[in-house]
Amino acid sequence: MWKKLTWFKYLWFTSFILIISTALAVIPNQFDNFQDGTTQGWGSGISNPTPPVNVTSGGPTGATDNYLHITANGGSSAGGKLVIINTTQWTGNYIGAGVQSVSMNIKNFSNTVLSLRIALRGPGGDFWSVDPVIIAAQSDWQPIVFSIQPANLTGGVNVNATLAGVSTFRILHSLTGEFIGDPIAAQIGLDNITAASQPVLVEGETELLNNFTLEQNYPNPFNPSTKIRFSIPSTEKVKIEVFNTTGNKVATLLDELKIAGSHEIELNADNWASGVYFYKVSARNFISTKKMILLK
Repeated sequence: MWKKLTWFKYLWFTSFILIISTALAVIPNQFDNFQDGTTQGWGSGISNPTPPVNVTSGGPTGATDNYLHITANGGSSAGGKLVIINTTQWTGNYIGAGVQSVSMNIKNFSNTVLSLRIALRGPGGDFWSVDPVIIAAQSDWQPIVFSIQPANLTGGVNVNATLAGVSTFRILHSLTGEFIGDPIAAQIGLDNITAASQPVLVEGETELLNNFTLEQNYPNPFNPSTKIRFSIPSTEKVKIEVFNTTGNKVATLLDELKIAGSHEIELNADNWASGVYFYKVSARNFISTKKMILLK
């Protein structure tokens, strides 16, 4: 009887661990927007006199938009490097999930130019971005994107092995490229970190082709209906999806061929709960995401 109970407990425990591990694995279109008031698993990794903090106002879309504020003091001890680390929902099998890029919004509060990279740790060793994204001093919010393709990463022994089993994900400042980053006195804002199976998915529009546009819904905030307008330069299949703050899709508003020109669709959220939602338009290789607020 004791052996049966012990075996049952073992099976229950291993199943629980498997469920937790699966829940924390990276998935396409997941995003961290910090609207829940927490750091959503992002931290410094070590004792830090100025750890990352959730700021409740001043994100890319204004007064009601939370973001993560990261500070580095430039010293040789804890807190000297501009680095933010995640060992939970941004781990897992990037190859199996089909995640090809990670995009985000960045604001540079400091007087120093930043060279931002991503860095990944896994079974094949530590890897980081070959080319940094340069962020100008005192720059306002801007969308940036990092490739997760093997050709755009360098460092360890087997990049595919690491991408198939990422245990640590970092965003950091590094001039020459490495896993740990460089000391620097700087402060940045970070928001809308998004895993994408396509080149770009950030809050705020990024036009990869001329004349593709997605407008802010109107009215916003809304109750219970709002209108979404977009423009395309040629006949295209257009998809518009809505996600909640945890990254789960709640609706597909449009998935059909549209002729060139401006279009408008109406969203009726009469049966939805109040809160923040994100609507995403995809057309050919154009992707854009914006935030909307339902207030009942």
